[in-house]
Amino acid sequence: MSVNFFKTVGGAINVTFGPYNGYLYFFHSDGTYSRFNRMTCEIEYYAPMGNWNNWPSQWQYPYATASWDNQYVYFLHNPDYVAYNLNTDRLDGPMSPMTNFVGWPSNWMDRVDAALYAGYHPGSGRRKAYFFRDDEYIRYDLQANGVESGYLPPAKIAQWWPGWPAHWRQVWAAVDWGNGKIYFFSETEYLRYDKFYDQVDPGYPLPLYRFIQEHQDKLVDESQSLFMEGQVPPSARPGFVGNVRAIAKQLDIRPNWLMASMWMESGFNPQVGRNGGPYVGLHQMSLPLIYGYWGRTAMPARYPDLFHGQPFEQLGSDARLKLAQEFADLGFDQIFTIGLWLKSSLARLGKCRSFDQFRLIGFGGVGFAQVDGTLLANVVANSNPRYDLNKDGRIDVAEFRAAVFDILHDRFKNNPAMDSALRHSLG
Repeated sequence: MSVNFFKTVGGAINVTFGPYNGYLYFFHSDGTYSRFNRMTCEIEYYAPMGNWNNWPSQWQYPYATASWDNQYVYFLHNPDYVAYNLNTDRLDGPMSPMTNFVGWPSNWMDRVDAALYAGYHPGSGRRKAYFFRDDEYIRYDLQANGVESGYLPPAKIAQWWPGWPAHWRQVWAAVDWGNGKIYFFSETEYLRYDKFYDQVDPGYPLPLYRFIQEHQDKLVDESQSLFMEGQVPPSARPGFVGNVRAIAKQLDIRPNWLMASMWMESGFNPQVGRNGGPYVGLHQMSLPLIYGYWGRTAMPARYPDLFHGQPFEQLGSDARLKLAQEFADLGFDQIFTIGLWLKSSLARLGKCRSFDQFRLIGFGGVGFAQVDGTLLANVVANSNPRYDLNKDGRIDVAEFRAAVFDILHDRFKNNPAMDSALRHSLG
């Protein structure tokens, strides 16, 4: 990918939902856009902006782009903006004035350089968006629907973003990668910012052509070794890792996602929960879930002394405990059941293109696919408070996906270099 490609960047969005999930879109000042596939780490194609249905004919390209809900992408072209509905694949309504953004600086009405949706802000549990112009920025509280008072007048980027390059005078595009990393683009360079450590990652900025290579390198590393595979017992490691790769290929997901998910659940200990806990094995699956996905005929046939012709729902506590022990004793072979379970979920949900989405499927199955975006409502929120970022007693999809990397970060924060590398490898 040549530097000239990036020299025309007018905006970027990372789509994490709907039919375009898993793609990064670049928008260029020559009136074209391009799509980066996060699974293959390749630019797939270029096309004219006119391919976006109902694109305003008077707009050559957007000044800035952002997406902060599960349906819309916002294109800013001061003094107006439009909302593009990814579910219907067309602009939703007429152009709207920038004055709809409450508190928008009066001297910013003619231009904004970049927009960034950064999700839930650490500590506050509130969703934030950032807007950049020249060497300044403002922060917008999406729940309060207004520019925060501390950002009027706009703040200096270099003052509040540690490690910011002194020679950068303007942000051309910004995108949150979803793993605690934010990418900023400016002229012929880009940098990677870590939200958890609140600083530019060491070694940045880099030349723009390195952006593609940085992500392709992750795939090369993954082909050689997997996430935390050294913690799998040596005697089981070759077969186990081989099984992980085979199932990942079958499900069309990255093997590191499956490894990291199992490690987060059980630390690769298949015996967790075998003594009566509600969840058992590598992926901490409940017995009813195992029964439902493993097969209503295979399980009773394998353990006839436990079932005695009874349906699973009528099994007594002693039989369930024995079943949990037997199932856990399958050891690392349980990964085949995990694959069967995930294959069933993915068949209903469509292609999985990110680790946080993979965790969401494993955590809630299809239970999160409700109109209001709530994930299993209060029951899950009460028993999993770590995912309830805004403490409202509910867990929505955006909260869950943000919390996945929060939790991973918490486990490795005493080793910042490893923490950063692992999150990057999964992103």
